[in-house]
Amino acid sequence: MVLKQTQVDITEGVVGRIENGEMNLFSGEDRIGKVTHSDSGIAYALEDGYQAENDRIYQTVDVTETPDMKYTDCDQGGWC
Repeated sequence: MVLKQTQVDITEGVVGRIENGEMNLFSGEDRIGKVTHSDSGIAYALEDGYQAENDRIYQTVDVTETPDMKYTDCDQGGWC
């Protein structure tokens, strides 16, 4: 089993809540950042592990990757 980092598009599950005059972003119950607006446009300030790109929000997660089975039960010399 190999761990690999990948980005998962979570945009559809992100909810904005206005709290104390700020638009905070949540994924489930977890606060993942906030959105700000200025003369230069909209900006995202996201927690570590989250990225905004092309109006989409992504979470970086570790996923398991199964190694190619033809290489799993080889002898010690590396021959299969």
